[in-house]
Amino acid sequence: MKKRLTIHCCVPIVWLTLFLSGCHTFGTRQEATGDDLRTSPGMVLIPAGMFQMESHEDDDMFIQEKILHPVYVDAFYMDKREVTNVQYKRFIDANPTWRKDRIDPKFHDGDYLKWWRDNTYPQGRGDRAVENVSWYAAMAYAAWVGKRLPTEAEWEKAAGEGGMYYLGIDLWEWCLDEYESDFYVHSPNRNPLAGGKRLKWVLDNATEVTSDRVLRGGGWLSNPEYIGGARESAAPTRTFFDIGFRCVWSPTDKDRQK
Repeated sequence: MKKRLTIHCCVPIVWLTLFLSGCHTFGTRQEATGDDLRTSPGMVLIPAGMFQMESHEDDDMFIQEKILHPVYVDAFYMDKREVTNVQYKRFIDANPTWRKDRIDPKFHDGDYLKWWRDNTYPQGRGDRAVENVSWYAAMAYAAWVGKRLPTEAEWEKAAGEGGMYYLGIDLWEWCLDEYESDFYVHSPNRNPLAGGKRLKWVLDNATEVTSDRVLRGGGWLSNPEYIGGARESAAPTRTFFDIGFRCVWSPTDKDRQK
């Protein structure tokens, strides 16, 4: 049965740790090259290789036994931490159409950057992960810095490799994939991406996406017993105080986009 992320979760609160103007585009990109991203101290190399991925066929975070199947993922670099408020503010300052007071209503659900005032994050929280960001906003930020959101397979592989901070224990994190409850029962075993679209299409047409997207990890309202491997779905407009994101960059993306 398909599960949906809702504001009023019945799980006990046990984790309290704490377009360019007139255009619906993802903004101009910063000047960044592959070498810049690879050598960035804020990213970790996840080597290419096979790993055992959970099937998620029952789509129930409360069922502990999952069927494992081998999946191969190309090498990629992932941000050590979720994107912070300071980093996100640089993005909206450079791309005013993504400011809280100017974002197109079709790209959020009304709570975008809920705790920000005058397009500034709360005092003293600059280094904290940005929250209340929709999938559209996360995609726009990633494109601006020359990266992208991780596929679900990449996210899960990184969670098993280590080296990232708070991966799967602090926030729900957006993935690139469309949500399909049984995708990993019959998915390709090399660089899978749910949704029936190629990587290039998703990156080039993100504003046209309307289907639910994958969230991985586990937020502050999640039972700690299931944090880390939890999986949820949400509309790409969804924003909430325990939803954030981090970015990846892969040297093989150009080949995968052909």
